[in-house]
Amino acid sequence: MEDLETECITSIKEIFFNFGENYFNEKNVTQLRHALQCSYLAEEENSTSALITACLLHDIGHLINKNACSSIELGIDAEHEEKAVEFLAPWFCDHVLFPIRWHVPAKRYLTGTDVGYFSLLSKASIRSLEVQEDHSPGKKLLNLNKFHILQMR
Repeated sequence: MEDLETECITSIKEIFFNFGENYFNEKNVTQLRHALQCSYLAEEENSTSALITACLLHDIGHLINKNACSSIELGIDAEHEEKAVEFLAPWFCDHVLFPIRWHVPAKRYLTGTDVGYFSLLSKASIRSLEVQEDHSPGKKLLNLNKFHILQMR
């Protein structure tokens, strides 16, 4: 068990150390800063440790995919949330993995139902949302219920 924990911590730390200072197509927010902000906000809301962890790691799929940034620029969805879940699955339970897997559909839902939420998105987040748009009728979105969306906010 300890070896698995050590492997997990070492891998994640290495990824953030090597790629966390990359920018989010925004001049003022790095990947690491975004991850820390998200987890800090979850902690301030007295979220569970699993949700705080999910907030910290939700975009790690961008960091492990060297083509993630260029994919968005080319209009290709790199499915960073799925890459993150695949990468993190050996170490984390569904309480961490579920919010990571569903944060893109949750953002899509919230932007469609809450005008105020959309107005808070950065240009990079809006661009990624355009690329990540799900055109298949009801795919993924119907599987989200109000409870899960509120937990991911």
